[in-house]
Amino acid sequence: MLQSVNTFIDTVQDAKNSVVKTFVKDESIAKSLTSFVESQRAFTKQVAKTAFDVSIETAKQAAKFDASKVFAKK
Repeated sequence: MLQSVNTFIDTVQDAKNSVVKTFVKDESIAKSLTSFVESQRAFTKQVAKTAFDVSIETAKQAAKFDASKVFAKK
């Protein structure tokens, strides 16, 4: 699943880079924008990985949870 998310992120960021290459003629501005897009790519992938890791760990802990122990009548 994470691979699919990363593929989507790459597709969007590659499209942004294509727009920069096509429409931004000033090399210094294009370089700055490309750097910004790559920073967005790295940030977004890290957020996706963190969310994925948290969801996996949450599922593992939920599978271990024994409600009968927590809500047992005393």
